[in-house]
Amino acid sequence: MSHESDSAEAQLAGMFAIPGVGMAQTDPVTRRFLRVNAALCAIAGYSEAELLAMTVDQLNHPEDRELDRRTFESLFRGETGYQVEKRYLRKDGAVVWVRASGNVLRDARGRPVRAFAVIEDIGQRKRGEEQLRQSEARLALIFERALVGLSEIAADGRFLRANPELGRIVGRDPGELLRIGICDVTHPQDVPPSLAAAEQVLAHGGSATLEKRYLRPDGSVVVAQSSLTRLDPLDGEAPRLLAVTVDLTALRESEARLRVITDNMPALIGYHDRQQRYVWVNEEFSRFFGVPREALLGKTMRQWLQPHVYERLHPGVEAALRGARVRFEDKEPDKYGPGLHSWTEENYIPNLAPDGSVQGFFVLALDITARKRAEEALRASEARIRAIANLVPDLLWSNDPHGRADWFNRRWCDYTGQRESEALGDGWTAVVHPDDRFTAVARWRQALRQQQPLDNELRLRSRDGPYRWHLVRAEPQLDEDGRVVRWFGSATDIQAHRSARELLEQQVRERTRELRALLARVEHVQDEERRRIARELHDSLGQYLTSLGLAVGALTQQPLEPAARERLGTLNGLLQQVDRELDRIVFTLRPTALEDCGLGDGVAAYVGTWSELSGTPVDLVLHGLDGQRLPTPVETAVFRVIQEALNNVTKHAGATRVSVSLKRSRRQLLASIEDDGVGFEQESDGSHAAPGRASWGVLGMKERIEALGGHFVLESQPGVGTTVLLRVPLDGAVASSG
Repeated sequence: MSHESDSAEAQLAGMFAIPGVGMAQTDPVTRRFLRVNAALCAIAGYSEAELLAMTVDQLNHPEDRELDRRTFESLFRGETGYQVEKRYLRKDGAVVWVRASGNVLRDARGRPVRAFAVIEDIGQRKRGEEQLRQSEARLALIFERALVGLSEIAADGRFLRANPELGRIVGRDPGELLRIGICDVTHPQDVPPSLAAAEQVLAHGGSATLEKRYLRPDGSVVVAQSSLTRLDPLDGEAPRLLAVTVDLTALRESEARLRVITDNMPALIGYHDRQQRYVWVNEEFSRFFGVPREALLGKTMRQWLQPHVYERLHPGVEAALRGARVRFEDKEPDKYGPGLHSWTEENYIPNLAPDGSVQGFFVLALDITARKRAEEALRASEARIRAIANLVPDLLWSNDPHGRADWFNRRWCDYTGQRESEALGDGWTAVVHPDDRFTAVARWRQALRQQQPLDNELRLRSRDGPYRWHLVRAEPQLDEDGRVVRWFGSATDIQAHRSARELLEQQVRERTRELRALLARVEHVQDEERRRIARELHDSLGQYLTSLGLAVGALTQQPLEPAARERLGTLNGLLQQVDRELDRIVFTLRPTALEDCGLGDGVAAYVGTWSELSGTPVDLVLHGLDGQRLPTPVETAVFRVIQEALNNVTKHAGATRVSVSLKRSRRQLLASIEDDGVGFEQESDGSHAAPGRASWGVLGMKERIEALGGHFVLESQPGVGTTVLLRVPLDGAVASSG
């Protein structure tokens, strides 16, 4: 008996030494620990000595003590073993789940004398079970609250589970769906493809997606997209299907609305896949290409577009397929005829998948031909306006609504010597005379406040240093609501007028009233005589020419012999030539710009009129003539020379372009008249006349200049053109009174 006891004790000691498994021996009555191993100490978080001073109830979690006590008491009723899952309350306050399996040792009369237990730490399993429970709860919640229809379907088509959204889609309660099958809610025409998809997935796995119609109990039809996936069968169960159903009704309605919008937009809107195939296009595509949209779908851009068009668009397409948003303007030359181009604004927007890959790209192409033509017309108009602004003798500028200068013409820069950037904003005030600056700024601010035109006289510094009087005017430009959107201003050189006025006042003090009256009468008679002659030529001869022209025009409407009609045409041409010559003579008799404004303005006016009458462009350069007037003999002689030179160009040169330059320096006046006409051979003796040229006119020009102490040169070469050069000294010259 002693030997058996020793053997049992050895076995028990061996069990207590098993690592990782808690072992305990307790008193069945007091439930006090009698023996514990190291593994139990590690599980409970107490030392061996501490556990031997405790009972099982003290180690148990308070909520599990009653359960453990009832389980242990079952041993006293004769049961041979027990097993319970419970919680220990560790020394550090943490809770640990354990599974305790045990038995009792009984005496000869069957009474328990010792209890033995094996304790396993099941905390990790419990945590996994809790996570699984929470995951299942979340999945159940997702299943119930999903915004798409979810269902489990048996292999025979019966619904095993369905969420409320699927019930809403098919118009039935989820509980009702569990009593029917998929065929009962599918439109009859869509049952065969639905069954085929289900059988395919059940047999081979994977998934299938199809668009189908569901039939509601009220007879209405719902379009939806269903995706089927096979669920791996559980032990002893048949395979099932998971169906995800998306209601496409709102999508289809939205697509219909979008289709109406895109089909009525004045733009080409479409979608291309990665192979550049036309997947979807709006009606404007059909109108643009002149074919039904179905003819485009499935075709690639290279197949449909002309090669040269595709080559222009190809770089943008490739960039879009690399994931870049592309925007550029495409020009189709001469689409509407020679020089009439077509313009489109191309926008390519890549369609990116969730993983960032490019699935294709959207196209938005706008016809901007009208805008481009308007821009070109605007640029041309602005260029014309700038050219005109630079031709006028006045200094011109513009201001924003707040009065800040934002543009000046070339005359301003030529006169003041300022760069345009220096004059912008308030920089223009730097060239205003210091005595005039305060008043000028104050009146300008007053005009801005009152939004009224400005009219002021002030002195502006020239690039050479002297100040000259100018008449400054500024006008506001108003929008349709009466708000100022821009100001435009001009400064007219009135130095000559002020000088003339001062000189006249001096002459009034120095001369007698009779002399002034006589001079005025002489000037008046001379002017009136010129006016009378010009008027007689214009009114009398002009009327005769007009009447004759009307008569010739009337004859052309009559039936005539060819020879007579040819002679009549010749006569009509002669009449037009006489009319032009009459206009020239009238203009020559009345060089009013010379009399009123001076040599620079007089030449500019005459050159402009001559160019218009002759049809020959003129490059005119005037420099230094916006100051004090030149002596009258100088102005008259130089003007008449330029006049005669241009007349010779008209009569003899056959030129396509003429250049006139008139520059005044401090001590001399330089002028040149150049044409690109036929030219001529100069005489060997150095004279300037040649057959076919107006030799007396050339001599007259030479004599006028030499009479002033100047120098006159005429250079010509056949096929190259002719140049007239003159220089007049201004030393000691007395200015004209104007």
